[in-house]
Amino acid sequence: MKKYSILVFLFVITFVMSCKKDDPTPTPTKTKTEIISAHSWQIKTALAFGVSVYEKGGTGNQRDFSKVVLNFKSDGTITGTDTDGISFNSAKWVFTSGETKITLSSLPISILNNVTFDITQLVEGNFDLSGTITYNGTAIPGVVKLIP
Repeated sequence: MKKYSILVFLFVITFVMSCKKDDPTPTPTKTKTEIISAHSWQIKTALAFGVSVYEKGGTGNQRDFSKVVLNFKSDGTITGTDTDGISFNSAKWVFTSGETKITLSSLPISILNNVTFDITQLVEGNFDLSGTITYNGTAIPGVVKLIP
């Protein structure tokens, strides 16, 4: 009887150990277009020559981007509000270079208009751009960080 009990015990242990857990269903990865078009984006910070010209909620900003809101639509259009809080709906965007760059055009926000930026980060909650912007006729290396 002891041998029978040991065999049953070994069978149960083998059966339990051979059962593997089902892997949880992986969350599908969103495309960059899905991420960019899922939010209304606001400028968190803007840097020129590595110096802060705007920080959301900051004091002493050289420029005021507090009213800027950008809504990137999946059809390549941008709607939102400009630096004066005036609505616009005729701007355009397009990914280039394997979605590592983004070109913005027809924006009523001078430092962002007709610029191709490198996308340094595009994830839920952060959209960071770097590139050369033109301000008062001068080419300036700039960084713009956007948040929802």
